[in-house]
Amino acid sequence: MEFTTRAYNSFEINPKTKSSIIKTSEEDRLKGEAEYFANLPNDLQVFFPRLIDYRLTSPYKMELEYYAYSNLGVRMISNVYKEEFWQKVFEFLLGYIDAYKDSKSIDYNRRDSLLMTVDKTENEYKKLMDGFEFFNKLKDEDEFILNGKPLKSFNLIWGKIKEFIETKLIEDKFYFIHGDLCFSNILYGINPITEDLILKMIDPRGVYGKTKFFGDPYYDLAKISHSCNTGYEHFIYDRFKVNVVRNKFDLKLEGSTKKESINNIFMDVVDEHNFDHQKIKLIERKKKRGKISFSIYIFHKDRKIPPRSRSIMEDDM
Repeated sequence: MEFTTRAYNSFEINPKTKSSIIKTSEEDRLKGEAEYFANLPNDLQVFFPRLIDYRLTSPYKMELEYYAYSNLGVRMISNVYKEEFWQKVFEFLLGYIDAYKDSKSIDYNRRDSLLMTVDKTENEYKKLMDGFEFFNKLKDEDEFILNGKPLKSFNLIWGKIKEFIETKLIEDKFYFIHGDLCFSNILYGINPITEDLILKMIDPRGVYGKTKFFGDPYYDLAKISHSCNTGYEHFIYDRFKVNVVRNKFDLKLEGSTKKESINNIFMDVVDEHNFDHQKIKLIERKKKRGKISFSIYIFHKDRKIPPRSRSIMEDDM
């Protein structure tokens, strides 16, 4: 069986057992992921596939229990919408975050928090501008028009956002977070008789700044928001159309009305679990402006923008 893979790894079903999946890569990211699974606290292992084997020398290898489940990203962009399903999803996810907040923790590391929220954003924005002619031509624009709505450029707003991050985004503790909790990294299964829902988290980041495994839970919440508010999976699964004329963007996501409903459910559950909306939105918006295009082009560079949309961009530029 073959899978769509990111640029940094490949994986296959174990041909002997058919019950595990083997990932291989020469990139350190897989090494970090393997170390994450190897160090999972006992009380959090239930939320992940079981680690069977791993190798921490290049080429790195990790073997995990295989779940023949689809992921929430595929469900997000499908034509199926059931409010009860998404209510269960977010109750499960917020329960998972509450569980790791009740598990192991370490003291808050301000330097690593800024590495993830400030330094990473600035570095990835620079890579985006330097690495792609299309975006480089837009870097001097002060304003963009998205679906008729004026938006200030990254360069104009980043200073204020950075100041807020440095003064307001301060937590007491770091927890054993996932680090890349977008819908595509969450598998789901439903019992057809009881309609019970189970989620399994995959592809954890492994590091937060330079701190292995531990980080800010608001980063995970912002990743979820990145999927249900920004519509991250619509981009990586090519479920969008965009028309560009200079600094004007006409962007259409398939099923955008459904996306809004899903996001509203998420925010209601966030309220019930007493998390701060403002912190989530700030980190998620930072990701949206500083990273979304970079993620699409770099980590999914085998996919990129669909040819139909890319040709429109090139013609208009």
